[in-house]
Amino acid sequence: MFVRLLGPVELQAADGRSVEPAAAKRRATLALLALELGRTVPVERFFELLWGDEPPAQARAALQGHIAALRKLIAGSDLVLSTRSPGYRLDGPADAVDASLFEQLAARAAAEDSPGGDRAATALLRRALDLWNGPTALAGLPDTGLRDALADRLRRSRAVALEAWAERLLRLGLGAEAVAGLDQALESDPLNEQVAAVLVLCLTQAGRPRDAVDVYHRTRRRLAAELGVGPGSALRSAASGVRTGEPAQRRTLARAVVPGGLIGRPGPAAPVAPAVRPAAVLPFASCKPTPRPVATRPSAASASATSSAASAARVPAQKDGNAPRPVAAEVRSPRGAAPAPVPDQLPRSPAGFVGRSRELGWLGERLPISAYPGGSGGIGVLVGPAGSGKTATALRWAHDAAAGYPDGRLFADLNGFGPGRPTDPATVLGRFLRALGVPAAELPEDRPARAALYRSLSRDRRLLVVLDDVRDTADLADLLPVGPGCATVVTSRRTLEDLVVSEGAAVLRLGPLPGPDARRLLEQLLGRTRVAAEPEATDRLAELCGGLPLALRIAAARLATRPGWAIADLVPELADDRTRLHALDTRGATSLRAALDLTLRHIPDTATHLLALLAVHPGAETDVPAAAALLGAGPAEAGDALAVLAAHHLLTEVSPGRYRRCDLVRLYGAELLDGRPATERTAATAALADHYLTTVAHGAAVIQPAAGDSPRAGRPRFPSVRSILDWFQAEEPAVRGLVAAASEGGDPDRAWRLAYRADGLYYSVGRRADRLACLRTGLDAADRTGDPAAVAAMEAVTARALSALRGRGRTAEAHRLARRAVDRTSGTGDTVRVQALTVLAVTTAAAGRPAEAVRLGEQAIALAEAHGHAEHAPYALSNTAGLYGLAGEPVRALERAREARALLAEHPLAVFHLSAMINEAHALQLLGRRTEAEEAWRQTAERCRSAGAVHLHAVAERHFAEFLLATGRAPEAVGTLHAARGLYGRLGDTTAVRELDERLTALSG
Repeated sequence: MFVRLLGPVELQAADGRSVEPAAAKRRATLALLALELGRTVPVERFFELLWGDEPPAQARAALQGHIAALRKLIAGSDLVLSTRSPGYRLDGPADAVDASLFEQLAARAAAEDSPGGDRAATALLRRALDLWNGPTALAGLPDTGLRDALADRLRRSRAVALEAWAERLLRLGLGAEAVAGLDQALESDPLNEQVAAVLVLCLTQAGRPRDAVDVYHRTRRRLAAELGVGPGSALRSAASGVRTGEPAQRRTLARAVVPGGLIGRPGPAAPVAPAVRPAAVLPFASCKPTPRPVATRPSAASASATSSAASAARVPAQKDGNAPRPVAAEVRSPRGAAPAPVPDQLPRSPAGFVGRSRELGWLGERLPISAYPGGSGGIGVLVGPAGSGKTATALRWAHDAAAGYPDGRLFADLNGFGPGRPTDPATVLGRFLRALGVPAAELPEDRPARAALYRSLSRDRRLLVVLDDVRDTADLADLLPVGPGCATVVTSRRTLEDLVVSEGAAVLRLGPLPGPDARRLLEQLLGRTRVAAEPEATDRLAELCGGLPLALRIAAARLATRPGWAIADLVPELADDRTRLHALDTRGATSLRAALDLTLRHIPDTATHLLALLAVHPGAETDVPAAAALLGAGPAEAGDALAVLAAHHLLTEVSPGRYRRCDLVRLYGAELLDGRPATERTAATAALADHYLTTVAHGAAVIQPAAGDSPRAGRPRFPSVRSILDWFQAEEPAVRGLVAAASEGGDPDRAWRLAYRADGLYYSVGRRADRLACLRTGLDAADRTGDPAAVAAMEAVTARALSALRGRGRTAEAHRLARRAVDRTSGTGDTVRVQALTVLAVTTAAAGRPAEAVRLGEQAIALAEAHGHAEHAPYALSNTAGLYGLAGEPVRALERAREARALLAEHPLAVFHLSAMINEAHALQLLGRRTEAEEAWRQTAERCRSAGAVHLHAVAERHFAEFLLATGRAPEAVGTLHAARGLYGRLGDTTAVRELDERLTALSG
């Protein structure tokens, strides 16, 4: 049996059949055993992975049930599951677990340090990376801190292997092959300087210096914005080579030797200090979620007694091994006054606080280092949207950490986003000084003097200062203590980037509560019995509240004051977009709407206007060009407005220039738009549809260029096929939503045109169900225009989409629509008729009439050539090549395929160039020209991978596997079939996945 962990957790039988455990916790049990293969896993470790910090009373019995079920699943295989004190152990061959096989292959690659070892190492690393079945390991397991830690360890190992593969390719002069994988890795981990540096080198070697420079600057800006640092030496060195033109092979990245060895990478001749510390390859037993610091809060009377002990605990041991000298805390007062009491201004610890263990651990990691002499005062900033629990998290940590700051705990609510005027910093300084023992009569009058005295008093103290609801960095300048033993926690709805720049503060954004934590909060507020009685309704309520603590508390308050209600009784009101905000409105200052209203008071009119206009955007994400279209403004103004909304956490920047909003903010924006003239909504919808229509048409010209087009002419936004396909994958829900909105909103002309233009992009990325839904809406809209040409165009592309689906009914419907489109365009020579004839040829072949299909394909070619339809000639030629193959005429198939390729010679990644390559390889195979056919299949699969054309890549891998089987190379074919299966799985083509599973089962038998 084979255990797959590098993606969704799955157990495969020897015949390739999936015997995946149904329950998530059972899969988690299997995953932990497989990760610790050959080692005993304590029972408590299972509890931590399956249930987090709070295992249920019956946890041990539940675990025993999972173990028993797994034993039945693996019975008779080479895996053995046994009971070993203090837990359980799984034994078996190392290559029975994909994660172990991954490490084996990577280790073998690392050992290839001979002069000619790079080619062998790249092959090993490619095999290792191909074991991954998706971007996230351990997918589908319970959401616990340990799961996250284990998955992150695997992610880092993958990144190290990817870097090693790329560096080996660089030495071989083949760095271009690694660009696509590195680009995806950097997109998922944009702060990884090592990946960015290798990507810069590979792009340079690939002859793409502009893209290399763009990666460098994008990473530099991200590092500055999120970490407040500049690029390290490795990234700077890689970028300098772009400017100097130094060959990438001659440059090596600075590295340190990593414990356990760097996967697949030969060690340098001598250690070099790294600019960025690479991830270590750690044993899984060391993967632990960050613990929350727990400390006993001292009373004022015991503060001085605990001072020396706290100091001794926090001061590092001296190099000679002697214990450090305790540092006594001295609480001074001005002018010889009596010692002041230790101030403790913290409000009470928040009631019912749950979760946020990661955030509490983050504060604990960053602030304790400031609590011993010689350090520098630490500043931790918690930012996030209204209602995310910033104040509660800050106070919870402050109470837990109070023992470490025996000279006092100060607190101030600056009311930056609250009702009324913000609190004057001079007033706060007065309160702080009084708490530190300054008599009222001796308080300085002006703010500068108070600030100077505060700095003097805090210099030799160990104080914890909590500054809540801060609006602007300027309000903090005089409130930050200066002593090296002090710590400051700041909360704000703004990002406070200036504080990172000026004070070196560390910033953490609070997002929604994870599902288990949201459930625990509801249990605290409603009682475990009530929540346990309605698990599905509870989860749905938490989802509709967006995991926002304030929204969850308001919903729980409504239920708590109505004991006769079931949780499910509130769900319909929350599920209705028209009533959700109303359901979360307490009619007071603590309501969600009131909190958002207060945030809105502090942002410019343009940003407020954009927030309202975004209500017409049907997608969850938007970018600068779409925002510019809505505002009718330039990209700079739109970018500034988006940045303001993100700075106030009304949007989240998920990647440079791309922003996501949560449902609650979307509904709030819709309320804002409802309060404006109806003409604004109409105009905004039309402007957004026109923007997407233009962008989609532009993208279609990139992936389906006309013969003779310049590869770079007028296409700065999408310079490559992959860039447009990546954009469309992200924006597809918006495109489909706009087609529906325009159709329903009385604008059928825009609806059908957008659907028609999008079809070529759909063809390249797959998404068959979404594609068909969009095209059917467009066809209905075309019918309502009364324009026969519009109807024919939509019939042709809808028929093409149907022809790609399985099932006799689909093929028959496709044939009918294609025939109608041909009939509607009779006597014309327009492009729609070329499309219609080509699709009709395909459906005719599917009906078992290949000779007639070839005749129709030749008609389409002749029409395209006669009327100069350069953009459709390659389509007709490539499809007809495939039809000749079906008709048993491989010579003609090869001719037509190569004609199509010749027309698109300057566009090697164009969709119809790739499809022509598939048909060419198939024709060579039919002709028995095996050597040429094999090379053609390999080139086609790699070209499709580079382009990001998932659908064509899947087709190429599947046909290549069949070629390998036909030539008696079953072991190679199995790996290729697995690759094809993964690609079809990404496309959601369950029929193809089932067929490939059956094929793999037959081969294993």
